[in-house]
Amino acid sequence: PATVAQFDEALAAAAADYSKQVRAEIARLVASHAGLTRVAESFAFDDITVAAPILRRSSALSEATLLRVVAQQSQEHLMAVTQRTHVSPALSHALVEKGDDRVVSSLLQNDGAEIAAETYDRIAVRAEESTVLQAPLVRRFALPRALHDEGVLRYGFHGLSYAYLARELARTAPEVAAGRVVALHLGSGASLCGMRDGRSVDSSMGFSTLDGVPMGTRCGALDPGVVLYLLQQRGMTPAAVEDLLYHRSGLLGVSGSSADARALEAESSTSAAAAEALALFACRCAGEAGRLAVSLQGLDALVFTAGIGEHDARLRAAIAAPLSFLGVALDPARNERHARRIDADGSRVAVFVIPTNEEQVIAADAIALLAPTP
Repeated sequence: PATVAQFDEALAAAAADYSKQVRAEIARLVASHAGLTRVAESFAFDDITVAAPILRRSSALSEATLLRVVAQQSQEHLMAVTQRTHVSPALSHALVEKGDDRVVSSLLQNDGAEIAAETYDRIAVRAEESTVLQAPLVRRFALPRALHDEGVLRYGFHGLSYAYLARELARTAPEVAAGRVVALHLGSGASLCGMRDGRSVDSSMGFSTLDGVPMGTRCGALDPGVVLYLLQQRGMTPAAVEDLLYHRSGLLGVSGSSADARALEAESSTSAAAAEALALFACRCAGEAGRLAVSLQGLDALVFTAGIGEHDARLRAAIAAPLSFLGVALDPARNERHARRIDADGSRVAVFVIPTNEEQVIAADAIALLAPTP
């Protein structure tokens, strides 16, 4: 052991003087030797042609060293790490956080990779992020830059739904998909997304699923001063405020009776509160659609989807009416029968009703991700 340690020390010290070609040959020869720790750790941070065999095969590398490689080195280095015989849960999570799509795909194809549930959750979040809020400027809050760098930024949600709509439009109406589209995912959770050429530009949701338009039990966009008031003046605990904003607001909070738009429609003729809840929902959705049209610098199409968007003709009409100045006009008969195209003849903006299919996107993307890389 002492002899191996001495050789390890001497070789690591001398390696810097060798050419890259020589170092690469040494790395290939020593990658399977568990005792050459110093050499392995030195070569792990070298050019990828040198580092690759060490990162793929060397058992001399500690977990701490591998995590430093993932944090500091190139995507090619990360690709090599994903090909190890065993990848720990902590290392898998770091690879997902730092790696690009190729790295994640390679990791998922490795039967020796241990991937914890929270890492799969992070992969799912990446799928959302890859579809929602592509434009850097709209992701930023007007907060100190350090908070943005820590991840306090606008993410957007319902990405799988918007990915399906973008693909479905590209398949059935490519001339529309290539234009400026505002999609409205309106259900118990609700958001809007502005897309240009099938790619997201802006979204109503931001850092959390509380943001944007009112929902079944969630408040939607809210002046942060209200939260400070509830905490400081009303003496509510953070947990109580969280419960209020997530579970006792939205349609339920305004109506005082239900989070279900269908129930509120039935009550609206006799309940002013129910009618106001629906009117507020439509008003905020229309306003957000207008804001997204500004982000898109115009509007070529609206797409309604999810429970309310697919089945509630009255709310669709209430949302579309204030957008007439943008060229939106519905055909009442088409809207009432939930036709796929509900815009009136002559409407400058096409209006679609398309059932979403998030499960299909998950399946298609999983197949693509698990397919062997060429």
